[in-house]
Amino acid sequence: MDILYEHPDWWAINKPSGVPVQDKPDQPGILHALGHLGPLYMVHRLDQGTSGVLLLARSSSAADVFRQRFVKGEMQKHYWAVSARKPKKSQGWVVGDHVKARNGSWKLTAQKTNPARTQFISAGLGNGQRALCIHPLTGRTHQIRVAMKALGAPLLGDIRYGGAPAERLYLHARRMAFVWDGETIHLVAPLTEDTWSMLPQWPKEWLPEDANPFALV
Repeated sequence: MDILYEHPDWWAINKPSGVPVQDKPDQPGILHALGHLGPLYMVHRLDQGTSGVLLLARSSSAADVFRQRFVKGEMQKHYWAVSARKPKKSQGWVVGDHVKARNGSWKLTAQKTNPARTQFISAGLGNGQRALCIHPLTGRTHQIRVAMKALGAPLLGDIRYGGAPAERLYLHARRMAFVWDGETIHLVAPLTEDTWSMLPQWPKEWLPEDANPFALV
């Protein structure tokens, strides 16, 4: 797997789709695969099917700092995704409480006691599919996948939430930005997998490494 950034306090990698972060009974995880690099600490999660930017702290103290910043919303994250369906609205917010559903799934409710907050924009890809750029402000389990289902546009390959079948889950942690030791860090995970190259042209305004599509809306 590609290393995006090597820092004395942390590593950033471009996680492949299909690889779990933690070990499963039948499959070793990222931490196991990178064990030869020394102690690494998980500070956030990506679903097994999700690819893209994954941060791993190199000390427990660095891990604590990152975890606090994720909770405070100080880690800016942009995800790219694809749906075979058009969402109910082309841009905006999805806000609501997450509650457990059956068989490990989650669902969104209209209540806002402790809501998940997700911002998104979408654009047509010219083949009936929709490109999605998604900015989660909170970090709930399956948050993006649940939000897109609530909009009537489950992600391509997300069978759990009613998405059209595909060879993978089309969800990619494209960009992360944060400040570390006074320096602003911009991490961008390329779309390295062949499955993404089969898609039509991605919206050009989303492509520069420092682009923030949400500045356009």
